[in-house]
Formats: sequence, C-alpha cells, structure tokens
Amino acid sequence: MARTKDNGVPVVFRFHGCLVELLDRSRRQGEYSASVSLRSSVKDAVESQGVPHVEVGMVAVNGVPCGWDRLLERNEQVDVWEIADLSTMPEGWRVDEADPDPPRFLLDVHLGRLAAYLRLLGYDTVYDAADPGDESLAQRAHAEGRILLTCDRGLLMRNPIRHGRLLRSRNSVEQTREIIQRYRLQEGAAPFTRCLRCNGLLVEAAIAKIRDRIPERVFRRHGLDASRYRICDQCGRLYWEGSHTQRMRKLLADWGIADQERGDIT
Repeated sequence: MARTKDNGVPVVFRFHGCLVELLDRSRRQGEYSASVSLRSSVKDAVESQGVPHVEVGMVAVNGVPCGWDRLLERNEQVDVWEIADLSTMPEGWRVDEADPDPPRFLLDVHLGRLAAYLRLLGYDTVYDAADPGDESLAQRAHAEGRILLTCDRGLLMRNPIRHGRLLRSRNSVEQTREIIQRYRLQEGAAPFTRCLRCNGLLVEAAIAKIRDRIPERVFRRHGLDASRYRICDQCGRLYWEGSHTQRMRKLLADWGIADQERGDIT
C-alpha cells in the first residue's frame, strides 16, 4: 500500500508570558518547531498547539503583526502574546476584543462552586447544572457577550466565542482568585447583592411579607430590622446573616475584595 504524502510544513512557534503554561510540558521553553498543515491559518496553527484563540492578544508572523486569517508557509516564525502582555501595543495590532464592561460570565457544567463565588462578588454569572452542551454554551456566550469560563480548551476553540478563559486551577477558591486578577474584579465588586442559587438581584422586602418565612432563631437575632434581610427578585429565596457569614467575609478578604456595609448577609 502506498504511503500517504505528508503535507505538514515546519513552523517555529514562540509563545510569550503565561501562554507557555498552556503548552505540553516538553514545549514550555516557549520556542520550538512544530509541523502544521500546509497553508494553515494562524488561528488553526496556534490552536493546534493547545492555546485557545481567546487567550491570545496579538500574533506576528516573521515579526509582522497579523490577523487570525493569515496563511502560513514553510519555516515561518509565529510569535504569540497573551492579552496581559499588550498594555503598550498599538490597538490595531491586537486580535482580541475588549472584555465586556462590566464583566458578565457564562460557566460550563463543572463550575457550580465558582459560579456561586462570582455571584457572591456581585457579578452577573449564568450557570446551568443541567449540561446544555458545548454548542449551546458557545452560541449563548456569543449572543449575550459573555465571558465563557471552562476547563475544556476544545470548547474555547469554537469560532463563535469571543471572550473566554481556560481555568488553570481545579480548586474553586483559586479559580475565583484567578478570575478576579484576570478581569480586575476588585474594581466593580458588590458583594452580597446577587442570589447564589439563581443569579437574581437581592432586594429589601417588607417584614410583613416575609415574616412567616423567617426562622424563629433568626428573628430573635434580627427582629423587625428590614435591613437585615434580603430576598431574591427572581426565585424569592430569603437571605439573612447566618453561620457562613464569617467564612464568606474571610474569602472576600483573601481575594482582596472590600466588604460593604451590607456585606453581612448570607
């Protein structure tokens, strides 16, 4: 049987900054040669190395900045920079899009605890425990302009996705710290203003309307002070200061998030 002709061509890759940690261990020196399909686009070539396009802020071929559709030839050199590297780069050289302002998130099915933590910080965070599937997640992220957070790098390589982050940690507390730092969430955090269960906003409620839902032990502590209670404007869940308050305050402090005057309800 005749051997199929190999159409691969060698390309030199140089990944910069934290993008190096997304590469195979054998390539984490950042610069190496690899074979890609003949006339591959820059996007396809970069993603073939395991780096989703949403993690990239700028690319250059042979020292010349270019877009994702640029086709590669034999022995060309591809430099790839992370978004964080680009504060001094001319805007026209960048291949990423500006992050949504304020940040709005969409999380895949494995990130329920992270979703609760981002809601604790007050950020609009969509999460569905019933897996909607990769295609649905990609389309929703695009349609609603949300930042897609996942541990699945293949999901982030889907074309419709414009904003996303491949989580480096599997620990939800560290994941939250990572997202706070990447998207500078300290600046707009509003702790204890969203429902941890459904993402709705927490609002004050008239005591007369919620009195029969307040446990007696809680009522003995907070009485008729309406400022001590919140109710979700979507699912109706009732919140008050409870046993988890101090733990949540400690998490906020560890993440560098300032507590608010009303940041004592859980």
